[in-house]
Amino acid sequence: INHLFYGNNSKILRISFLTVAFIVGGFFVFGNTAHAATTTWTVDASSSNSVCSSTILTCSTIQSAIAAASTGDTINVAAGDYPDNITVNKALTILGPNAGINPNDTSTPRGDEAVIDPSNGSTGGNAVTIASDGVTLDGFTITNKPTGNNSVNGIYAQDHSNLKIKNDIVK
Repeated sequence: INHLFYGNNSKILRISFLTVAFIVGGFFVFGNTAHAATTTWTVDASSSNSVCSSTILTCSTIQSAIAAASTGDTINVAAGDYPDNITVNKALTILGPNAGINPNDTSTPRGDEAVIDPSNGSTGGNAVTIASDGVTLDGFTITNKPTGNNSVNGIYAQDHSNLKIKNDIVK
C-alpha cells in the first residue's frame, strides 16, 4: 500500500493501516465476547404445525423442533403422545412437562406426561437417539416396544459426553 502513495501522506497511511490491522487482528485473537442468544421452542402434540418455521408457532413434533433449533437452544415439550423416533444431533436442552421432578420421589407428584413412544407409530428403532455431546433430556416418559424382530432401545447414546438424562421414566 505504501508504494501507491508518496510524500507526507505515506506515513499517515502506514499508521492507519497498522492501526486497522491491530484492531482487526485483536478482534480475532481475543475473540468476540458477544454470544448469540439462545432460543426457546415449544412443542405440543395437538398443534397443527408440522414444520417449525418460527418460535412464535408451536411445533407439533419434537423432531421438527430439533431440526429448527440451533445448538444451545431449549425445547419445551407439553404433555401428550409423541409417536416418533427422535434423533438429537446437536447440543440442546429438551424439557418435558415433568422436568426437574424425580419420578422416584412420591412427595412431589408428576403431572401429565409427554410420552415418546415410536411403537405407537409402528416405526420401530430407538425411541431417542442422542447423536451429539451436550444434550439434556429431562422430564419425559419413554416407552418403546419391539416391532417384529427389530431391536429397540428407549434411549441410545454412544461415544458422547456431557449428557444429562434425568427425571425420565423409561419403560
